[in-house]
Amino acid sequence: GTVQVYFGGTWSSLVHYNWEYHDARAACRQLGWETGAAVTSSGAVYGNPVGPVWPMGFNCGWEEERLMDCPRWNELSSPWITPTADDATTFNDTAGVICRNESAGEGALQLVGSDVMGHGTLQIFHSGRWGVMHSSYVDWRVARIACRELGWTTGDLVPAAGDVYGGAS
Repeated sequence: GTVQVYFGGTWSSLVHYNWEYHDARAACRQLGWETGAAVTSSGAVYGNPVGPVWPMGFNCGWEEERLMDCPRWNELSSPWITPTADDATTFNDTAGVICRNESAGEGALQLVGSDVMGHGTLQIFHSGRWGVMHSSYVDWRVARIACRELGWTTGDLVPAAGDVYGGAS
């Protein structure tokens, strides 16, 4: 989802400029996850955020457990951008994360085999290993539920995804 910070009594989204893996990892660790991936343009992915956008970047390293422990850059004297409903550029320029634990739990889902976010072969963690469900057990309803569980608002079935993306073995 879109990353927001509580500062000065207001929840604010962060701009995505220079938003990268280490920053996302610190944000996810602060939320109780082991690691995470950075999402840029999260407003376009997850919908317009509520509240102002904070134009401050972070420069996290490997050690930080909280985003606010990371060095910051671009602190402005007026640190808020208050976008209007029509300001799609500002809304889309927000930072986001996809948090996860490296050690998967029973029933965990993941997409593999594509560099395009939200695309890939659906795998499920069962009995200590990743595998795929037989296509006769998966329809558009299962695809949409899986996509929602992975943090998307909806999704669709790709027939023979293993042939398209790999990851079916």
